[in-house]
Amino acid sequence: MPVNTTNYCVLGELGLQPLVCYTFKIQISYIYKTLKLGQDRIPYKITKMCMEKNLGWAQFLRRLSIKNGLLRERDLLTSDFIQENFGLFSSLLMIDVKSKFEGRVNGAEKHLLYKYLRPNLEEPQGYFAECTYKESLMIFKLRTESYDVEARPYSGKQFINCRVCHSGEPETIAHFVAECSFFSNIRKKVFKKGILFQTELIALLNGEYTWKKLISFMNKMIKVRDKKLRIGEFAL
Repeated sequence: MPVNTTNYCVLGELGLQPLVCYTFKIQISYIYKTLKLGQDRIPYKITKMCMEKNLGWAQFLRRLSIKNGLLRERDLLTSDFIQENFGLFSSLLMIDVKSKFEGRVNGAEKHLLYKYLRPNLEEPQGYFAECTYKESLMIFKLRTESYDVEARPYSGKQFINCRVCHSGEPETIAHFVAECSFFSNIRKKVFKKGILFQTELIALLNGEYTWKKLISFMNKMIKVRDKKLRIGEFAL
């Protein structure tokens, strides 16, 4: 995939949690164990010092607890607090992670389609189970707008207009898949119409027409596009 593919798209498509979720679980489990040690043990003393001075992991956990109403602004972490709420911390972090994830998706300035495509941090998108690696990669690139069209987000290209229909419109995924007049005959054969509305494009990219139909349709589109662009290069 292109190096400019955003992290939230990767997480949302693969159903992966950010690395912080895994490292946090390991760390908080270790902290919990140190508090069970004798007070003369060095790990216990270090844990206590971090809580009392609000350092490192303690600062992060304190902020998370304040944000979720478990602590007041003036409170510091204590051994009893950590042991009493140990089972809650990972869930609270996941809530925070999901909130930030949704904020990035909905606040995106470039990847405008993705907010409509039901990204999920809990499980991978269905096409990974139903399709081959090559097919899944194509769907991934289409859904995350990382397929190599002229107006691909963050591609750095100077010329972003469609070189297939020469309409003067930027060649985005939406233009290529749903609007470009050069492919209207293919759409008519597959969908009985030359242009797809946004709701139909979203349904297509969400697999509502089935993933296999999306793959079959896009293989036809890509083959015709590639041929057109090669002819255009020879004409120059």
